Amino acid sequence: MFKREGGYFETLITELSALIEARGNEELNEQKLKLLMNEKLSAGSQRVLAEELFPNLSVPFSAAYVKKKMPPAYLRASDCFCYAYEEGSFLVGNLHPESIREKTQPIGFGKRHDNLDEIDLALKESLFAYEYADKFKLPHVSFTDIGIFQLIYPLRDNLWVRNYCADMKSMIEKESSHEDLMQTAQAYVMAQGDVVKAAKLLHVHKNTVRYRLGRIKEALTADHEPDYFESQLMWFVLMNENTKD
Repeated sequence: MFKREGGYFETLITELSALIEARGNEELNEQKLKLLMNEKLSAGSQRVLAEELFPNLSVPFSAAYVKKKMPPAYLRASDCFCYAYEEGSFLVGNLHPESIREKTQPIGFGKRHDNLDEIDLALKESLFAYEYADKFKLPHVSFTDIGIFQLIYPLRDNLWVRNYCADMKSMIEKESSHEDLMQTAQAYVMAQGDVVKAAKLLHVHKNTVRYRLGRIKEALTADHEPDYFESQLMWFVLMNENTKD
């Protein structure tokens, strides 16, 4: 009996040790992935990390991200790397939507790459594509299909962009009833510049929308650049809505 119990506890300790080691490796790999996507990391250091995480990775390759911890059984491609990252998983290899068996949650796919030094780009592309898919409730989407968000997501943490949004917002807030102006700006962009549609979204008269837009234009536009108001407003609203605090 004692021998049985001893063997049982020995097996249990071995299994627990393996679990602890696996958890430690998972956390270590996640830190490596974060470093790999850090723009301040040198090209040489990026290459070393990429070789550690993705040994013998074949080209062309792409990355995918899904907000789910995915075991390899969910994959059709046997040569695909799978790493837990935050609340989901990165998949890297010769991927396409059919490579993944289960699509119960949005999946973001990066572009196909022929250069192993672009692994950090592939990972970021899949993250941005996933965010877009989640935002618009799509089952899966490629980075090449997310339009202007190919610029918005990568640039939103840029210091110049954040300062620009803060300055624009400050100028609007100097106006009285600035909450109405911000809502009008958002509705106008959502309505793709259609005053009537924007008015319906806001449940106000179309002339109210025109009046508010006039006030926004006075607040934001310099005398020498009135022709850029529409573009400026669209850029500000999209960047402001998607900038993380």
